[in-house]
Amino acid sequence: MSNNMAGILLGGILLAVMYGLFPVLVKSGNAHGLTPGAMLLCVGAAVTAIGGVYLPVVDRGFGAVSFTGTAFGLAAGFAWGLGALGVGYAISALNAPVALITPIFNTNSLVAVVLGLVVFSEWKTLQVPPLLLGTLLIVIGGIVISRA
Repeated sequence: MSNNMAGILLGGILLAVMYGLFPVLVKSGNAHGLTPGAMLLCVGAAVTAIGGVYLPVVDRGFGAVSFTGTAFGLAAGFAWGLGALGVGYAISALNAPVALITPIFNTNSLVAVVLGLVVFSEWKTLQVPPLLLGTLLIVIGGIVISRA
């Protein structure tokens, strides 16, 4: 299997399933009394456990640790944590339907596309027209879903 295909399977399909399970599990936990903050602590503990196994087994240690790299790691955690908290709050406090909010919050890929093109100059190595067409379809899908 090529690296490209492995990346699509592991970085795309498997993650789509895992991220798809997330709001369903959040709503299930909420139905059993778990608050958004408590859910975030549980998620954080699980993420820490996964990192605790992955780091020594796959990475075989921390590698070169820098202040800047650590700052980006923490910033990524804050961004993801606030997003996860937002999902939990919308589901528990606002009673937002999972089937409605999930496709809308997953338009986060648009933010990543724009930042990848600009920050990492990925526009130099990608075919931008098909990427923009796909982005437009995501926006249209979000508009259609928000009217459900």
